[in-house]
Amino acid sequence: MQKFDSMSRHGIKSGRLGFFCDIALVLIDEVHLLNDPRGAALEAVVSRIKMLSRHDNMKSFPLANVRFIAVSATIPNIEDIGL
Repeated sequence: MQKFDSMSRHGIKSGRLGFFCDIALVLIDEVHLLNDPRGAALEAVVSRIKMLSRHDNMKSFPLANVRFIAVSATIPNIEDIGL
């Protein structure tokens, strides 16, 4: 997750978005981390993917219609996720 966070952040700044063009599905493992201090990076990555999917340059690529699947072995904070 941290590597993706870094790649996406620097890719946006440099204008190199090609890596993201073919993303059509994002599987989020350990979604229960969203309300945890470690969940900030996960939330940033999901938000950044959603932002990129709305970018004008992505309209003709799979990313424009990206879907998310969130999974977790346990979800003690189901109210925080609100899917």
